[in-house]
Amino acid sequence: MKITKESIYLIFIFVFLLFPFLAIPWGFDGFEYPKFLVTTLFGSLCGFILLISNKEKMKVPSKEFLIYFSLFIFSVIFSNNFLYSFFGDYPRLNQNLILYLSLFLVALFYINFLEKTNIFQLIFYSSVILGASIFFENHERVYSTLGQPNFLGIIFVLGIIYSFEKFKDSKFYLVASLFLIFALVKTASITSIFALIIGISYYFWNEGRKYYKYFLPIIATLILIIFFHPLTSTKIHDAFNLFVQNKETKISDSLLVRVYIWEDSIKIPFASLKNFLIGIGPENFSLFYETYRGNKINFTSEWASLIDKPHNYFLEIFIEQGIFGVFSFLYLLYEVIKRNEEDRKYLIPIIIFLFFNWTFLYLQLILFLIITKRDKNQNEINLPKISVLTLSVFLAIINFLPLFKYEELDTNIDYYKTKNPEVKLNGLNFYYNQKDLPNYIQNIKENYPNNLKMWFEIYKVERMKNLEGATSTKEKIKYMRNDLIEWNEVFK
Repeated sequence: MKITKESIYLIFIFVFLLFPFLAIPWGFDGFEYPKFLVTTLFGSLCGFILLISNKEKMKVPSKEFLIYFSLFIFSVIFSNNFLYSFFGDYPRLNQNLILYLSLFLVALFYINFLEKTNIFQLIFYSSVILGASIFFENHERVYSTLGQPNFLGIIFVLGIIYSFEKFKDSKFYLVASLFLIFALVKTASITSIFALIIGISYYFWNEGRKYYKYFLPIIATLILIIFFHPLTSTKIHDAFNLFVQNKETKISDSLLVRVYIWEDSIKIPFASLKNFLIGIGPENFSLFYETYRGNKINFTSEWASLIDKPHNYFLEIFIEQGIFGVFSFLYLLYEVIKRNEEDRKYLIPIIIFLFFNWTFLYLQLILFLIITKRDKNQNEINLPKISVLTLSVFLAIINFLPLFKYEELDTNIDYYKTKNPEVKLNGLNFYYNQKDLPNYIQNIKENYPNNLKMWFEIYKVERMKNLEGATSTKEKIKYMRNDLIEWNEVFK
C-alpha cells in the first residue's frame, strides 16, 4: 500500500496543530487525559504508516536517546508501583510507559518522514491561536486548554522566539511577537518570562545583534509591560520579598513552595540504595512525597494541597529514575544542545522552564521531537517491522481500555493497602468498618505526620463521630500551624 508524502505531512500537521486544544472543560483537572488518548492513537497510527511505507531501513534516534529510553524502561520494570509507571498517575499522565512508547513511535515517524518540518513554526501558529483564546476567559491568570498558566506561558515563549527569528522576513512577525508578549504577561508566569529573557538574550547575542533596532523596542516593551501590569508586577514584588526573606506575599508564594518541596523531595532518593540508583519508578512521586513532607510547607499557600510533582523536572527524574536516569538525560540534553544549533534557542528556555516546573503532554511531545533528531552522519538501520507492528497494535488496544483505576475501593481493607494519599484521605469519609476507623486514622497519622490537610480532615471526622483522639489531633494541628482562619470554625 502506497501512502504519499503529502498525506503523511497533512496527518502530522493536523494532529500537531489540534493537540494543544484537546481538553475537557477548561480548568478541569483532567485536561491532560484527552491529549493522552490522542497520543496513544497517534503513536499507533505513526507505527502503521511506518509499516506500510515500504522503507527497508529506518532512521532511529541517537544512541544517547536510546540509552536514556532503555534506562527509563528499566526503572518502570523495577518500579515501586508498576501500574502507576505503566499507565500513569491520573490526571498528570506525562511520564508513564504507555505515553513514552507512543511518543517513541511518533518520533520514529517524524525523523523518517518529516525531520525537515519546522515544528516551531507549528508551535507559533498554535501560540497565536491560544493567545487569541485568552480573550474568551474571565480568569485573572489565563491558562486556556493547556491547564495551567505556566504551561501556556512557555508555549507563548516558544512562539515569541520564532517571531524574532522570522521578523526580518515579514513585519507580521514583529506584530505577532508584541501580541504574544501581551498574552504571556496575562499568564503572569514569572518562570516563563524569565525563560523568555534568557532565550531572547541568547538569540540576540548569537544571531540577532545586527537587528538591534528591532529588538530594543521589543525588549523595552516587554520590560514596561512586566513592571507595570498589575499581575506581573505583584508577582515580581512577591518574589523579591521571598528573596529578602520577607514571607509576606500578595498573590503567591510559589517560589517558597518550590524550595520547601525540593527540600522534602530530595530525601526520597537517599532513603535506599535502590531509590538512589534506579528511582522509585516513573509517576510514583505522588505515592511517596507526603510521607517525607516536612512542616515548612504548612506555612505556605499549598498547606491544603496533596503534592504530586516536585516542581523541578530534573529532580523528578532523579527521584523516579535514579542517578542513572538523570545522568543519562542530562548527557542527552548536552549532546542535543551541542549538535543542534537550530533548535538551541528553543531548548534553552525549555530547560529553564523545566527547572521550576514539570512537563505537560504538549511540551513532552515537543521535547521528544527535539531530542530524537538524528546526527547528520548517522546511518539508517534495519528495524524489525514485527516490533513496530506489535507496539502499534498494543497501543491501539490500550487506547480503547477504560481509564485504569489504580485502587479498588469495594472493601475497607483497600484503604489500608493503598499508598495514594488522596485515596487514603477519601477513605475517611467512605470507611465502611466504623469500629476499625480509629485504627485507620492512626495509620494515616503515622504515615503522614506533617500533612496538615490530612490532620485537619481527621479532626473533623473525629469530632463528628465523637472519637477519643480529637483533643490530641487538635493540639497537633495547632502545633503545626495555628494562625489560619479556617481553624476558627472547626475549633469552636
